[in-house]
Amino acid sequence: MKKFIVFMLFTMSLLVGCVIGDAQKGGVNVVALNEYVTENKIERRIQSLESLNSKQSLDKENIRANAIEQLIDDYILMYEAKTQGFSVSDEEVQEVIEFNIEMANEAQNENFHNLLNEMNMTVEEYYKEYAYESMKGKLLENKLYDDITSKGEEWNEFKKKVINEFREKNDTQIKNLLEKVN
Repeated sequence: MKKFIVFMLFTMSLLVGCVIGDAQKGGVNVVALNEYVTENKIERRIQSLESLNSKQSLDKENIRANAIEQLIDDYILMYEAKTQGFSVSDEEVQEVIEFNIEMANEAQNENFHNLLNEMNMTVEEYYKEYAYESMKGKLLENKLYDDITSKGEEWNEFKKKVINEFREKNDTQIKNLLEKVN
């Protein structure tokens, strides 16, 4: 099971490739959402989405909206995990990064290597500098996932409920954020 989770983190890191801001260090709140969804992170997510979907004709406006929505949902799940008391150590992140570097060096994923070339980065630089915080966020989300599914709850239903409740409760702040970044 642990290898499956690590493999899923590897797969997700190929898509995600964005950095979680310093707002996560001192606790998570709605204000931190504004600090989390930055133009830099949006552009990185767009670049990842475009590179990994290079064979599809994707509308630039829809890609941007999709990137922003993904970042908001990522934040909400990390917020929920931290609210429930979960945390991730630097050692845990480093273990996953080392595994991902090994897997990426062995894999022949043309889209991922094209992304790295566009970013002018090595696999090691990507995981240690660019994807470190997103890996930490995904590990945090995985801990929440493990907890929820161990209780017999369905992850997708739980995730949808948490995201919808957060969005409803913080509708005004999210609208303000969307106005700012659009």
